[in-house]
Amino acid sequence: MVSRITYDEFTQMRALMVKICGLALNEDQSYLIETRLADFAQELGAQTYGELHRLLAANSKLWPRLVDLMTTNETFWFRDDSCWKTLERKIIPDLIQLVERGAHEINIWSAACSTGQEVYSLAMLIDEVCKKSGRTSLVNRFMVVGTDIANGVLNTAREGIYDEFNIKRGLSMQRRDNYFSPTDKGRWQVKEELRKRVMFRQINLMDSFMEQNKNHLVLCRNVAIYFNAESRKLLFSKIARTMKKEGFLMIGATESLRGYSTEFQLNEFENGVFYQPL
Repeated sequence: MVSRITYDEFTQMRALMVKICGLALNEDQSYLIETRLADFAQELGAQTYGELHRLLAANSKLWPRLVDLMTTNETFWFRDDSCWKTLERKIIPDLIQLVERGAHEINIWSAACSTGQEVYSLAMLIDEVCKKSGRTSLVNRFMVVGTDIANGVLNTAREGIYDEFNIKRGLSMQRRDNYFSPTDKGRWQVKEELRKRVMFRQINLMDSFMEQNKNHLVLCRNVAIYFNAESRKLLFSKIARTMKKEGFLMIGATESLRGYSTEFQLNEFENGVFYQPL
């Protein structure tokens, strides 16, 4: 059994979490480490959280598992209506126009995509907008890449199979029937036609990532809220370098770049907002 975490051990673990993935725990959140990492520590043979810290600091291969245990991975389909209305009515139509003006492929990045709901929601919406506008043939010019640091959630995303509870969280029955096929035990799998339009990759947002000047649209929603100020600034600076000049950035409805980045211009559309590189 792992002994109770001390103040010094908690301080060490907090610093390591920021270094590994930018996750900043509050001073009163030592209980999160005890409740989420006790079994992991025992599995590694650590009897104290100081020993766990030493093992983690010495072996980066353990980091994805650590992050997987420490993050909630809360996600569901078409989360935050204002975001998806802005995508449907403004951003995706603008991206379609880019294709019609000669863009070979539209690259979209969903950062910290967890189990894939945001990625597949994007793919569904792109398909719907292309069909409604009579541009069905353009749908294959869009590629959505979802990334996360945790292998566990990425495996779920790649498989594209969701149980009854998760399939109902924000997904209409019409979209379920259009884009999913029933499997065993009441589960549903994203149809192959949609899955071939997305990719999933493991990326740590604290590392260098993605090619420069590539992305036409980046969604980094409800991610930076877990970071400290320094990590937020670093994250949005790196994201800016991955984006096309005419690209779009969307963050969470309650988030703001104020104080964290001067590399984007804020734009409003109906009830939603988006950012574009300066």
